[in-house]
Amino acid sequence: MKRVLIVTILSLIFFTSLFADYNGSTLTNSKELDIVKIDSYDLIQLPSSMFTEEIGAPRLPVIIQSFVIPNDVDISNIVVTSFK
Repeated sequence: MKRVLIVTILSLIFFTSLFADYNGSTLTNSKELDIVKIDSYDLIQLPSSMFTEEIGAPRLPVIIQSFVIPNDVDISNIVVTSFK
């Protein structure tokens, strides 16, 4: 039983590191934004997002994403673009 567990864990680590490359983009459509008027403020909402929680700062939608990056890989480029 221990042998099967060890082989399974090692296989999982191997395949995770083998296929952990990420090359792509995350897109958010401007049509998904919902702007709600509250008193004299506008609240910007985005489905499946959280909000900034700093007191005194604007409450803006935040999307958090995590990526698995192998130790032997150098990050070559990160691009953040916005829409108008």
